[in-house]
Amino acid sequence: MSFSPLKMVIMDMDGTAVQYEGSSFHSSWDAIGIASGKGEEWLKAGEQYYRNIRECEKKGEPEQAKQLYIQWFDLNCQMLEGTEVENLKTQIFPPPYTPGFPEFCAYLEKAGILRGIVSSGVDLVADRIKEELNLEFAVANKLHLLEGKFSGSGEMDVPLWKKGELVAKVMQAYGVNSGEVAYIGDHENDVGAWEKVAWKLGMNLKRPELFFHVDEHFHDFHEVKEWLKSKFNGNTKSFK
Repeated sequence: MSFSPLKMVIMDMDGTAVQYEGSSFHSSWDAIGIASGKGEEWLKAGEQYYRNIRECEKKGEPEQAKQLYIQWFDLNCQMLEGTEVENLKTQIFPPPYTPGFPEFCAYLEKAGILRGIVSSGVDLVADRIKEELNLEFAVANKLHLLEGKFSGSGEMDVPLWKKGELVAKVMQAYGVNSGEVAYIGDHENDVGAWEKVAWKLGMNLKRPELFFHVDEHFHDFHEVKEWLKSKFNGNTKSFK
C-alpha cells in the first residue's frame, strides 16, 4: 500500500477515544447499562456472550458468532426499554476521554485533516463527542428513543465484523484513498479497519496478538500527537 499525504484520521471510540470505567471494554454500552441500574445483569450477560462469540470464532464458525452478536445487541436494547435518557446523561457525560484526545482532535483540525469516529458503541455518546470536538463524522450503532425513553430497539449500523467495510465507505464518501488515512483502534474488531488504511495505529491494545496488526502503539493521545508532529510537515500536509 502506497503512502500519500495524510488527509484523514478515523478513530474507534470505546477503549480508544473514551475510557468508561466498570468493564474491560471501557465501553459506552456498558456505561449506559450500568447507569440504567442493571449493571450486574448487564455485565454478566455481556461476558457470557463475548465468551461464546470467541469460542465460535476459534472453531471457525463465523455465522454462529454473528448471530450471537445480534442476540447480544437485541438483548441490550431490550434491557434499556423504558429508561429515561436524561436520567443517564449525568452519569455518562462528559465523556471520559483518553488523555490528550481533545487536544489531538484540535491539532488535526488545525492541520486541515479530516477527523471522525467509526464505532460499534452507542450513537448517544458518539454524537456527543462529534459535537464537542467538531468532528466531521461519527458512525455508531443507534438506540431508538420514544418520548425521551429508550424504546427497546436499535439499529446495528456498525456490526463488529463490518468495521472495515464502513471505514471504506467513509473514505469513499470523503474522496480519500487508503494511503491517505490513519485508523486508531484497540481491539480485535478493529483488525478489518486497520487492513483498509496505510497508517495502522493502536491505542492500549487489549490483546498481545493485536500488536502484529499495527505499525505503532500508544498509551494516550499526547503520544500520538507527538508522533504525528515528528513526521508531519505543516507546509505540505505530508509525512517526512
